[in-house]
Amino acid sequence: MDGQSIAYGGSSAAGALPGNVLGTLITNTDQGVLYSWVQCPSTTTSNGCTPQFQLTTVTNGSPSTVTTGIGSQPGGGPVQPILQRADGSYIGTVSTFTGNQMVAFTSSGKQLWNGPNDTPQITTSDGGVVGASGTTYDQNGIANGLASALGGYNWLGNPNTYSTSGKSIIASTLLPLNAAYDSFSPAAAGNPSNPTAVQQCPPLSPSANQAVTQAYSGLTTFLANTNNCPNCKVKIFGPLKMTRSDFLTYLQQTPLFCDGTQATGVSASKINAAYQDMTIAKLFQTDPPSAVTVPNGPSSPLWIFFNPDPSAPYSITGNSGATFNEAMLFHEGLHGYTKRFDSVTFLAPKTLGLCELLGVMQEYPNCGPSNTVVITFFIENTAWPLR
Repeated sequence: MDGQSIAYGGSSAAGALPGNVLGTLITNTDQGVLYSWVQCPSTTTSNGCTPQFQLTTVTNGSPSTVTTGIGSQPGGGPVQPILQRADGSYIGTVSTFTGNQMVAFTSSGKQLWNGPNDTPQITTSDGGVVGASGTTYDQNGIANGLASALGGYNWLGNPNTYSTSGKSIIASTLLPLNAAYDSFSPAAAGNPSNPTAVQQCPPLSPSANQAVTQAYSGLTTFLANTNNCPNCKVKIFGPLKMTRSDFLTYLQQTPLFCDGTQATGVSASKINAAYQDMTIAKLFQTDPPSAVTVPNGPSSPLWIFFNPDPSAPYSITGNSGATFNEAMLFHEGLHGYTKRFDSVTFLAPKTLGLCELLGVMQEYPNCGPSNTVVITFFIENTAWPLR
């Protein structure tokens, strides 16, 4: 799992809540994995928290964690490792309110260099990196030219070379890409010779990852405090024959948060059996939803595919607000836990959906297959009526 966002949450019975963590997992050569994460301890009397950025290395089953200062303040987003260089160091991004910072760092938490407004795509054999902008950088993060359009490497593990041209280097110079794919992650979204995990759950962009991080942390912390949402039992959990505790336990399994627009390797039949001949990516092209969830049931982790486009209606990266994003995850979590659709469908006319079971149509009569966002509005109004 290279550059894969995963999460873990926890709560205690009394006193301070240990908070929730969300981060990114990437391979560490052929020795194990590195997990970059942030813990946000909170208390039952405050919604605020101080982010604590951590790097955990797991080698031969033995974990070792260090605290690092690399992360987003304010906002609480940890560094997202995207590439690993041949020397074992990493290049990733930190999302800020002014854009992405591209950062090189070691597994011990030492920052080697940083640069603004770019995202790493592939490393070069001399320790440099090519950014999404097409800019090439040397091993110290200094811009030294421009590469031709990215995409020249392939999923078979056969590296291509990039023809480079630009103002600061000689035109047509060959830019050597890393070829030792077997033991580290030289390309964004994973090792090109092992695409399966990436195709199943393409990683979100840093900005989308940060939005999901904040929404997930906010939702699980909110539900862990039983004083919050007194109406949830009667209006949400009761009608669905579930409990707050069971739902929170479900959410706190390690979830998968993925880019649905890039999920070319996942059949949309995972979402709905009617979509046998369509991929998740094609589903997002045909009728772009804000998110879709695999209805796996409470014993399997939450698995959501998001539309990361901020211009898409009700996108997680849009301007709908923090409580809307938390309500969206609540809504998608109900799909995953109950394995129910939003409403009665033509293919399952006797199977009630969330519109019917929650009584959403009493407040929103148009709740149905063509207007499912009102379920998120209903949850938001129920759980956060004063926010």
